[in-house]
Amino acid sequence: MYFARQEALLRQETVTLCASRDQENCGGDWQAGWLLLSEAEGGEPQILRAFHFSQSGGLLHWRAFPHNREICQFLPSGATNHENGTFWYCSGTQAAWALTLGQAGQWQVRYPNRRGELRDERGLLLPC
Repeated sequence: MYFARQEALLRQETVTLCASRDQENCGGDWQAGWLLLSEAEGGEPQILRAFHFSQSGGLLHWRAFPHNREICQFLPSGATNHENGTFWYCSGTQAAWALTLGQAGQWQVRYPNRRGELRDERGLLLPC
């Protein structure tokens, strides 16, 4: 998230973070890996970096709101493209941590409460 936002600020371009099963195209599950794409105005998206998700035995999820998009975009200002969202990691049946992203491009790390529940900023339970 930090790298994606920094690239948008430095390049003064929209930068997209998306799930990628093959590290060449957007699509698939977040636990397979993800891409960072630079989207210069009027040009083809360019892959800036491909990532492999290295946590074995767990699942990485993304939930965006209010538009429920499957990607996360940072604008040249560092803000998101009209989207809040949450990434969270599940180890077994329990959510272990979450990163909640606000429209200004800032994020907050969250951990389960004493009951073992992890909720997003709207108070919704993050399921595993």
